[in-house]
Amino acid sequence: MVFQKFDGIEVVLFGMFVQEYGSNCPEPNRRHAYLAYLDSVKYFRPDNDIKSATGEALRTFVYHEILIGYLEYCKRRGFVSCHIWACPSGKRQDYIFYHHPNTQRMPNAKKLQKWYATMLQKASEEHIVVGTTNIYDGYFLSSDECKVKFSAAHLPYFDGDYWPNALEDIIKDVQKEKDEKEQIIAVPERALKYAVHQRSIGHASKEYQIVKKFGSHILQCKENLIVAQLQHACTCCREYILSGKVWVCRQCSKRKFQLCEKCYESEKTLGEWKHPSNCREKHSLSQIEVDTVHSDTEDGDETIRNTSVDHRPEFLDFCQSNYHQFDTIRRAKHSSLMILYILHHPEAPDFTNR
Repeated sequence: MVFQKFDGIEVVLFGMFVQEYGSNCPEPNRRHAYLAYLDSVKYFRPDNDIKSATGEALRTFVYHEILIGYLEYCKRRGFVSCHIWACPSGKRQDYIFYHHPNTQRMPNAKKLQKWYATMLQKASEEHIVVGTTNIYDGYFLSSDECKVKFSAAHLPYFDGDYWPNALEDIIKDVQKEKDEKEQIIAVPERALKYAVHQRSIGHASKEYQIVKKFGSHILQCKENLIVAQLQHACTCCREYILSGKVWVCRQCSKRKFQLCEKCYESEKTLGEWKHPSNCREKHSLSQIEVDTVHSDTEDGDETIRNTSVDHRPEFLDFCQSNYHQFDTIRRAKHSSLMILYILHHPEAPDFTNR
């Protein structure tokens, strides 16, 4: 959260909830971070009439710097990517703070995507983000050089994210269609082996249907599902490169081609790498060193538990139940003081809900 003083009173202006899956987490979530929710109330001073040195609103500049700082913090700790769901809130819909000022306008999807794109471009110029993609282009679009068959199990699974819920609905639909087509028949013992073989083929077919339907579904909203890559990923094996060297093609502009040491050594005997089939040029590989990523993503700071703020729904419910709203500066001051109290006194009894 970000606070700013008004007449000697701290007022909360900005907040975000993130999920971090560290080095001890199983795949496919290992070393991935997820920016789940971001929200603000428009009381920042000075207002938008004051511009930063880059010509943008000072409020935008400050919030961008906060996000860039968080991405750098994740990169230094050894995270490989940060996923962002750019989903604007609807009218009178609250993500984190309850009851925004009536004069505050919420961005539409295109404007919010541009807002994140500008921030990630800044992070790229500072060599924090090494690449920006989306879930569809990063996972579903396999280049000719990729040697790994894609499965939905490769996608990081974040709590409350858009695509896990969509995938679960698609799995239910495919299973329902399959059940409707199947007929229960007695299988003779001599045909048991053949039936097991057919069942395995059916399982593979079911997975193909799920991936195909899911890909078509994600394609329609891919621009909202942003992936900020904090470490280089090998085009051939899809593994993130955590130490050693990486070979990058400087001529590839739309889709990066880069190899880890293992794939470079195993593939170089096959001759020169070519661009995708629609291009006659060949890859021009140059070698760069990558910083060794920390084996442990823990930051060493004590984790402070607080049931009222640990999760977004609980925090929003806390504000709604106690009428801690932000539609006026007077109410924002009172609400901020109550939030600060529970932040600094996590062990205090929850008297506010009585």
